[in-house]
Amino acid sequence: MFRAAEPATIADFIAIEAPSQSVDGLYGWVFETLVQGAGSEEQIRSVRALMSEGGDHFQTFIFVQEWLSRHTPSAYLVKGGPAAPPEK
Repeated sequence: MFRAAEPATIADFIAIEAPSQSVDGLYGWVFETLVQGAGSEEQIRSVRALMSEGGDHFQTFIFVQEWLSRHTPSAYLVKGGPAAPPEK
């Protein structure tokens, strides 16, 4: 689901990309399943890239969060972009 890059959205991405054994373990199982014949070469390369670049993604989102925290979302979001998720 596309979501506007509001502070809560960025925090969600940071939580997802945070280094953890559970995420690495999940990708490990997916990778092994694909390698055993359930996936294409493109899928295998994609999962391998996700596994190797996870730390970079985490750090990138930390930098984005820090930089954007100096601004209000209305100052950097494009009008007509993805809508904010409904309040729960």
